[in-house]
Amino acid sequence: MIVDSVSADHPVARDHFPHDSVVPGVVLLERIERAVHAVDPEATITGLASLRFSAPARFGEDFQIALDRKSADRMQVKLRQNDAVLLSGTLQLSAGADDEATGR
Repeated sequence: MIVDSVSADHPVARDHFPHDSVVPGVVLLERIERAVHAVDPEATITGLASLRFSAPARFGEDFQIALDRKSADRMQVKLRQNDAVLLSGTLQLSAGADDEATGR
């Protein structure tokens, strides 16, 4: 599990729902991509097999990213903040250098 947060002074914080500031989904996906690379530097996200946003993430609050590799090309992701599941789904991955060598 990886603990992360998006600072309240992040460039999009002031413009994204300014009266009820929530972290944009694209920023969360970027953080998930970093987490995937932290656990497997050779893996690349090639798609989203499924993804569900369940609750908004708040700037300045820690969240946890849990990753579970199901196969060479699939990884489950769950993002939690406090007791709430914010996002869950399945990522499609390249298997890294092996994919490049075989053209798959």
